[in-house]
Amino acid sequence: MRRCSQLWFLPFLLLAQVYAQDIRFELGFNQEIVANHWNPLVLELRNHPPVTLRVAIDQGSLKEGEIPMTYEARLPRSQGFSHFEDELFLPEWRSISWVVESEERILASGSFPRRQAETTPLALILSNNLASWADLLPDHRLTEALSHQLPERVAAYDGVEILIMDGTVTAPSPEAIISAATAGTRVIFFEPLPSSYASLLKLTESSSRLGAGYLLKVDRTSLKSALLAKQSLDREALLAAFDDEALTDFPRLTRVGPVLVLASLFSAAILLIFRFLPSTAVTTSIVLSLIASILAWSWLKPYPPVKEQARTLEIAGGDLALEQGLYSIITLPSASKALPFASRIDPLLEHRQAPNLTLLELSRWSNLIALKKPRLVQAKFQLIPSDDGLILRNLSAQTLQAVYVKGRGLQSSLAPDSQLFVKDGGLELPPGALERIAPFLPNGTALAIAGDTIFVSLPEMSP
Repeated sequence: MRRCSQLWFLPFLLLAQVYAQDIRFELGFNQEIVANHWNPLVLELRNHPPVTLRVAIDQGSLKEGEIPMTYEARLPRSQGFSHFEDELFLPEWRSISWVVESEERILASGSFPRRQAETTPLALILSNNLASWADLLPDHRLTEALSHQLPERVAAYDGVEILIMDGTVTAPSPEAIISAATAGTRVIFFEPLPSSYASLLKLTESSSRLGAGYLLKVDRTSLKSALLAKQSLDREALLAAFDDEALTDFPRLTRVGPVLVLASLFSAAILLIFRFLPSTAVTTSIVLSLIASILAWSWLKPYPPVKEQARTLEIAGGDLALEQGLYSIITLPSASKALPFASRIDPLLEHRQAPNLTLLELSRWSNLIALKKPRLVQAKFQLIPSDDGLILRNLSAQTLQAVYVKGRGLQSSLAPDSQLFVKDGGLELPPGALERIAPFLPNGTALAIAGDTIFVSLPEMSP
């Protein structure tokens, strides 16, 4: 009887072990994480109660101290298999820990050491022989990828530079390959490939460009030159140039001296009115006061307590585009702000994130930039080669201004749902955002502006 009483906890222990065995958590590709980029996050469970996934990240340093960021996602009860996936932006962290818990107990937990905070982009290899690619890509961080586990979302490939397929494993889904290329990844098909890859090879027939990246078919004779090619965009430099126009300047305070001088002049004017125009002094003073009040308000009206600005960069190649949104905020008093999107915050500060949500507690006189998670959209500004020359097409609902083709010069404005042939124009770039981002784009790229959106359409790859 005494021995049985000591074993009362065994059912609970066995239950916890069952839950732990049925949980798979993965951050990055095969737990290979790229710091300062968006990384895929996957959680798989079976037969579980309502649970919460919580990822705690210390973004700080020895100099700055602890800067916590928390990601939280809730999953409802399931009597079968549950699959949850998202993307999480990870800076160069000091520590990452994660936990999956229900109301009663912790079901699984783990952590990632600081040494995994590498910024080197990944080379994903879909092959049964990963080692054979190591000599060809000595400067890359190689990791094996499973075709059926490749994510079908653009942001997941933010830290992936190259994706190679040699046909020795099952073909991935077209959606995964399209997402990777649109994100800016170099997607390489190493031929000959089996017939199961036919639907993927069709993606290369109409255009080698796709979004911010490209697709390329190579064989043994052209493989080495394709791997050494540097025709990918420097996305980090491009984003840095893009957010250079973000809202970061605090308002200038009004100087007291000019205000006192104007108030003295106004008082003197009122006294003179009563002295020399006594019969109409009251009426004249009221009218003068109203005029002075309107002028003073237009000059001294208070700065809004929270000022916000939203801008968008769309990078197109073929029919698809990578959309990168930027949201900048200035707060004068302290404020709580809920942004309805997942984001990358600059500068680093304590905040919370959830799927499609960023929660901020902003101190007085603070400014920040929130870069939205990149996403795939249909291209609204296209650069199309034809037998008669290059065609610019506007598929948006806005008139495109400051249309410019790098190396060909300024073009005419482009009305909605219209097109024009590229002609040689003045090579001087319009000042502002286009002038800053143009150096990071290849020759032949088309650029345009409509409202708060900058459109970029990449040319076909040079041979």
